[in-house]
Amino acid sequence: MYKYLLKNRLKIALLLAFSLAVVLIDVFKAYIFGKIIETTTTSTYSITSLCQLCIIFLVCMFLAKMLYDTVYASSFKNTLVDIRSELFGSMLKNNLSSFNKNLGSSYINNLTNDMNILYSDYFMNFKMLLLYIISFIVSFAAIIRTNVFYGLIILAISFLPIVISKIFIGMLSTNKKAFSESSKKMISKSKDMLDGFLVIKQYNIEKRMIDKFNVDNEKLESSRLRASMLEFLVENINDVIAIGIFFIALLVGAYLVSIKSITIGKMMMITQLSNNVLIPIQRIPTLYSKIRSVDMIVTEIEEIKDINKLEKTDFITKTSLDKEISIKDLSFSYKGSDSIFNELSLNMEKGKKYALIGKSGSGKSTFTKLISGLIDEYEGEIIFDDVNLKNINRTDISKLISIVDQNSYLFNDSIKNNICLYERFSDEEIKEAIKNSGLEKMVNKLEDGIDTRIVENASNISGGQKQRICIARALIRKSPILIFDESTSALDTQLRKEIEEILFSIEDRIIIVVTHQVEDLDTRFDYILRLSNKKLVKNTSELSNCEV
Repeated sequence: MYKYLLKNRLKIALLLAFSLAVVLIDVFKAYIFGKIIETTTTSTYSITSLCQLCIIFLVCMFLAKMLYDTVYASSFKNTLVDIRSELFGSMLKNNLSSFNKNLGSSYINNLTNDMNILYSDYFMNFKMLLLYIISFIVSFAAIIRTNVFYGLIILAISFLPIVISKIFIGMLSTNKKAFSESSKKMISKSKDMLDGFLVIKQYNIEKRMIDKFNVDNEKLESSRLRASMLEFLVENINDVIAIGIFFIALLVGAYLVSIKSITIGKMMMITQLSNNVLIPIQRIPTLYSKIRSVDMIVTEIEEIKDINKLEKTDFITKTSLDKEISIKDLSFSYKGSDSIFNELSLNMEKGKKYALIGKSGSGKSTFTKLISGLIDEYEGEIIFDDVNLKNINRTDISKLISIVDQNSYLFNDSIKNNICLYERFSDEEIKEAIKNSGLEKMVNKLEDGIDTRIVENASNISGGQKQRICIARALIRKSPILIFDESTSALDTQLRKEIEEILFSIEDRIIIVVTHQVEDLDTRFDYILRLSNKKLVKNTSELSNCEV
């Protein structure tokens, strides 16, 4: 965490400087307080001069605190931006296997709830901790300068809160982690229920889902309550101890005045300064405990960011496909399940078109994810020309392969950005992709054309229109390998045939069409790939023996 703070060295230095200024002004307040008390007994100072001192104090206090708060807010804003940006980048750099090990809701929790905990329990407390440490040092130095004996007495009786908080650090950290985990589960289950809204309405199970939600809701708030009650216990113990210490300090001051070791004005000044020593002693342990309580969350964030640091970096540049994709002895299984493939071997030649068929659950979509590099935890080899897929840079793989599946996602953005995915393409390339995907008629009818915004979950367009946008997304890139995984299933027969005509007109590429519609399979495919019983059979375009 400190490395992010060090990125803003100048602002942290300014924060220290303004913290010192705020504390010095607070010490000046004690000095004014003492002078006012002295004036009531000795008439040493005029009321006019004291009023001037008070005005100067108030102006300086306002300016110092405003500057301090401004620098603080700016410093930690930049730090949170850096942390969240690195965290989000690490999430997106995961391969599909690593990403699937973490629920999307878990990542959302890291980006939202954990960031909020960092802000409230780390950065806000870090700000106060810094101020209290400086206040303790400066105020204690001022007390010692006034009366050494008084200063040593206050110091000696001030360390009990530290001992108390040290005892509770581990418990606070554990409770904080438990609350974060409960929050993560709550987000996951809430997201799951909302994603299943249609099913809930269709089967009229609102009551049961509300009951399930309320159980999780109760668990979450009970977890928060346990964490809060422990914090309250530590704070209240320290409050009682601090008040007791203050009484002792006041009694010692009264004794010193009674033996004429100090004046009553100095006693009141030291008593005021002792608050600047006792309050930090009281609060520092609690603040430190809260800061340390987020260690587990910080560790989890660092683990997510470190995932990609463990991956290989000596990738090979591969920007074209000259001959073929060779698959040798490919075997794969999802963790905790039976194998999907056993030692598949296959060559797919450039310029050829392949139909991939098989029963539901036979592994068709998994096969496409494997050869497109989205899943890399497999046995065997996938070779592009003479380069192993695992050795190719992820950026190059994304240029070599364009894939459209049945559930391709559309972002809450314009049609143009959903096709281009924030890359630059010429107007001619965009028009060509729109025409070839069958989107032209739809776009021409829209008031804003390709700048029409797709709302969340693409609820303002039909399933067929969504698929056409995703097909345009693939076509515009002119990748040497095109994979269509049930991507035309939501289209009507005419449009599906029109898109197939476009696919068959494309030359010098490997085209793989995953489909279950064997009865409508075009005879112009060069090969039929049939997945069955964990094996893959390669046939010519003759459909005999290719039924699923």
